[in-house]
Amino acid sequence: MERYKSIVNEFQYDYYSELLEKTFDINKDVDIIYNLFFKKFLSNLKASEFREYDVQHFYKDNYRSNFWDTGSASRDDVLFGQISTNKLVEQDSKEANRVNPLIIYCGVFKEGSFYKGKVSTNNNPCIFISINTRALNLFFDKLLIKKSDLQVFKSEFTPQKIKSSIAHELSHWIDDSLHKGFLTSLLDLKDWLKNDEILLLKQKNVNTTYFEINAQIHAIKNLKRSNEKKWDEFTLDKVFSRYSPLFGIAKLLYSKYGKEVLEIWEKYLLKRMAREKLLGKNMNHFIEIDRVKESINLGYCTV
Repeated sequence: MERYKSIVNEFQYDYYSELLEKTFDINKDVDIIYNLFFKKFLSNLKASEFREYDVQHFYKDNYRSNFWDTGSASRDDVLFGQISTNKLVEQDSKEANRVNPLIIYCGVFKEGSFYKGKVSTNNNPCIFISINTRALNLFFDKLLIKKSDLQVFKSEFTPQKIKSSIAHELSHWIDDSLHKGFLTSLLDLKDWLKNDEILLLKQKNVNTTYFEINAQIHAIKNLKRSNEKKWDEFTLDKVFSRYSPLFGIAKLLYSKYGKEVLEIWEKYLLKRMAREKLLGKNMNHFIEIDRVKESINLGYCTV
């Protein structure tokens, strides 16, 4: 109980408030991380034209890694490189680094992309930014991908997708750092109480909480940056295809809770997009439920 009280007293934060909604200026830092660690990887994929090549040879020739297993390459954990947040240049990042410096690891990680704050003296805060491991394994294993999902699959290996993932995780870190560690305290409380529902903030799913939507908005903001001239031609379906984690969330919400909860999340997302001037002229309707159903039935996974 004392630990719970200390968390509550230290982090006097209204978890249910939208007053602290804000997008951060992180474009230069997103580009720095992408250019340092992911640009070469995607260039190699493009040069291969998605043809077969030797995975182990490719990794060993091109990437440093501390995840090697006695001479054999692991496709699940490969480190492209790492960077300290004190090397970032945007003002919001500099302010976050002053109170919560950490290391950003970039590569291919079986746990995917995530931000982990410092919850005790025994762990170091960090950010992991990863290529989609399942999509990469599909590519390497030459598994057949349904034609209608091909665009979603290929979108995993584009600069705009990787940059959106970087923006998503940086926004979690900055949000947490500049708002008294609210996200870290929530995670700490969840682990201490062994209750995952702590993270839901009265919502059905963590992806519908405002702090997750805030990170989703940063990803969409970066997507718009990469498609500024064509943005008004994009439908919401196209946005979800170009940044596949959104389509993955749609599938999860629909399969677990049904159409009603999916549409509640889409309403939250669209309202926030409108406030941030991210809503294109053709984003005036929800994504196609039939495509979500088909993807669920066939077992495709994009996140």
